[in-house]
Amino acid sequence: MPFFLVCTDLDFTIELGLTEDAQKRMQWQLLRLQDEGNLAAFGSKLSTELSKAFPELIDWDLKAPTPAQFALAKSLSLQFAMDIPQAARESRSEMHKFIAEQSARIRAKKAT
Repeated sequence: MPFFLVCTDLDFTIELGLTEDAQKRMQWQLLRLQDEGNLAAFGSKLSTELSKAFPELIDWDLKAPTPAQFALAKSLSLQFAMDIPQAARESRSEMHKFIAEQSARIRAKKAT
């Protein structure tokens, strides 16, 4: 019994390669839910567990900036009296670019 992850907004479906044992046990769980009708509680539990796993599945550059990146960016933004761009606040790769650009400005300033 295959299991799928579906995103209707993006019209995207991916088959989950669960082990045979995991598929069997999930099937048992779903059959129990059909009989007992406690789907909302299971859906909530499944959402909680997937929310814990998803951050680890996201590519590095799509993750939120690290606390260390934010600290360095704040220091740099204060030195140049500028705001941290919104894109940098949302994306680790954009924050990396912002930090690299401001660090280059500091090096150029010291070189003159």
